[in-house]
Amino acid sequence: MTGRPKEPRRRHTTFLLREHTAPDQTELQLISNAINAALEYSPLKRAPRHHDDVYAYVARQIEERFWTDIYVDRPEIREILFTLDTGQLVLVTGECGTGKSTAIQAVVHELEPSGERSTRAPADSSRTNFIPCVFDANSFKEALRDEHTVSETIHRELYEDLLAKVKDRLDAPGSEPGAWLSFIYQHHSAFEIFRNTVENDGLSPHEPQEWRYLASQPDYHELIAAGLREFSQSPHADRLRTLLAFIGRRTPYEPLLVIDNVDHLGYDTALRCGEVLFAIMSSSRHRVRGAVAVRPETADAIQHQLDTAMAPARISMTQRPLDPDAYERPPIELTLRFLEKRLAVLREEETIAVMRDAIDREKAARLAESAALTPNGSVGVFLDSIMELLELMVYDIFRTDEQDAELKRDNWEFAHAVHSWHNGSLRECALSLTVFASDILQDKTHMYRLRELLQSMLDSRGERSLARRRKLRRVTRSLLYRHLLFWSAADGEPIRPPENVMVFASQEEATDPPIHFLRLRLLQYLAHRRHGRATVTNIRIDICKLGVEQGRVDEALRELAVKRFEDDAGLIRVDGLYEVGAGERLRDGAVVQLLDAGRFLVDTLYVTNEYLFWSALNTPAAAGAVRLPKEVTSELIQSDAFRTAVATRFLKGHLVEKFCDEHPCMRGFTAQWSPERSRKRLRLYEQLFGFTSGRWFLDRAANSFSGFIPSRDRSELWVESREAVDAVRRLARLLDRVMGSSAGA
Repeated sequence: MTGRPKEPRRRHTTFLLREHTAPDQTELQLISNAINAALEYSPLKRAPRHHDDVYAYVARQIEERFWTDIYVDRPEIREILFTLDTGQLVLVTGECGTGKSTAIQAVVHELEPSGERSTRAPADSSRTNFIPCVFDANSFKEALRDEHTVSETIHRELYEDLLAKVKDRLDAPGSEPGAWLSFIYQHHSAFEIFRNTVENDGLSPHEPQEWRYLASQPDYHELIAAGLREFSQSPHADRLRTLLAFIGRRTPYEPLLVIDNVDHLGYDTALRCGEVLFAIMSSSRHRVRGAVAVRPETADAIQHQLDTAMAPARISMTQRPLDPDAYERPPIELTLRFLEKRLAVLREEETIAVMRDAIDREKAARLAESAALTPNGSVGVFLDSIMELLELMVYDIFRTDEQDAELKRDNWEFAHAVHSWHNGSLRECALSLTVFASDILQDKTHMYRLRELLQSMLDSRGERSLARRRKLRRVTRSLLYRHLLFWSAADGEPIRPPENVMVFASQEEATDPPIHFLRLRLLQYLAHRRHGRATVTNIRIDICKLGVEQGRVDEALRELAVKRFEDDAGLIRVDGLYEVGAGERLRDGAVVQLLDAGRFLVDTLYVTNEYLFWSALNTPAAAGAVRLPKEVTSELIQSDAFRTAVATRFLKGHLVEKFCDEHPCMRGFTAQWSPERSRKRLRLYEQLFGFTSGRWFLDRAANSFSGFIPSRDRSELWVESREAVDAVRRLARLLDRVMGSSAGA
């Protein structure tokens, strides 16, 4: 069949972590290699077997201990197992990277007789007869491009995989030999002539061994050969149906058919995969379990299409709050435990020893000396100092058991930022933290040099550990926000973040008074709705109260829904967007969902020093207000004071002017904008966007800067920044006065 892979396929899909050659083992890169190996491993991958580099060593350590020490048990696995027992098709849903494939592997691990089950979940003897078969759609992308071949491809692969596994079990000692062949002799239409001939010969075989005996007789060899040829040419759907009947009637086994990795396929193809599996289960008269891992929007469509008495059940892999009532606090415990367990491997003595052996001692000594670590640098001093820095900035920040309440909150916010920006994708969180650490080590942040980071750590070694970590907090937060902002920036654009995450870079709307930042307003609107959700119709009705045209609302929603990279879920999700052509009107009843990344952007990131600084650099209209030099050098970018001065100038000189356009009362009352009319507009903002006294954008930005700007530093740029923040606060108080004593928006 066209598109079928030409290379031999493995029954158990595994991928080498890399087409592995020993990675660059320079003194700093090897630590990045170790972090990469620890975080990127998944049970779908196979660690390099015959290499001694640091990457291969750490990958093997994670692989060997994955199910016993590394894997974080999830309650969803128990739910999947329980729901499979009901006979329903199980839809395992979640965005890319949320753990759907790992959940499938965990279920298979629990069910396969040879698997070492988790000690947290005792084996259920009733499940040991399951035969799991996983159809990995990634391996058949070409064959699945044509929706007419989807059904045939799935039936063929499930049939071949299931038949091989059944034969393996039937060939075990004590099993009945040839049971499968005797079954098709007796029941499949391809052997009808053989059966009629046997009957005409006056024979009446009933038992499987009797059919096998007759098939072995020379008189029937040609009929058997003809039947086998016809059977091999019959549709795979027919053969799979026969195989399922055989398993149900002649064996103690129960098939578990799973379709995984359909996220990268088109929506229609993913939907078709779910329909095919449901049809396989429904057409069998015998017990067949089934599951398919899909994105939420595909699950919605499958449930809608298959709304029957045994409609598919749905289990979400989205991380859940520990407290069901604490909806507003996104759950990050799984992310924390995922990172802690994997990064702990890097702290083990054996791993440290391997890294030390890989470092060129003379080069390490020179690096240690240049970083002022010691007059006589050594491999041990160099590596220990690097690991201490990374623990302070990356690893240890994820520990949430600190006694100091302020630092504990800071730790949680750091982990929350990584988790939210990647929409809870453990895969993206892991890759993101790998790149974050690597950029620090390789001086690729354009903000702080490794030597300076090490020196700042060394300068405070005489103080308490808690004090040292507080001193590094500002640096760590700045680096993290810059990293997240540039995470999906296009190659060749070192200072230009993705366009749709820059909410201050949008056109002015033709409204009276003008709206400047429509994408920002839409995010704020969704953040104020229950569960961050609203229909397109309701959004249009509410936003059009500000005078915005419906077409512009649709256009801005499309811009926000653009994925930042291939596997990204985006800032928002618009149901059915794939069905609407470019420029067409969005469906009225389509639901728009604010995702974690969008909420983090509008709740936290957009008022930070780093976000406003990079916004200033990428907003030509603000050039006069921010007074940038002709060349913004790396030395300037590395200055906290310079970045903060530019950010506060952008806030005071550019953004405040735009907000004054939206609220003319900020420039004073006029005949057109009386106190009453101004108050009415502010209350509309309260209704739409949830602003309250002290929670204006201006208030939030000022509070964010206050936590960043040193309060006692009297240098010129820091003083300028503090004065700008004070001016912004005064403007925010003016809005409160307009609202009156019951300040609301």
